[in-house]
Amino acid sequence: MNGIQAILTIDMDNLPANFQEIIQHEQAKIAQWKEEGILATSKQKRSCFGIQKCGPGTS
Repeated sequence: MNGIQAILTIDMDNLPANFQEIIQHEQAKIAQWKEEGILATSKQKRSCFGIQKCGPGTS
């Protein structure tokens, strides 16, 4: 399976006051995308390219 790895660098001295809220929102959005099949989970064996949906029940 093809995959993308992202490495982020965070300047800990300049975080916005609502950083934890931003992270929680992002985690919820990623979970939603996984449920909808937009993002593949590590358990899925197929590759996804572009904005095509993949996951159980899709081809």
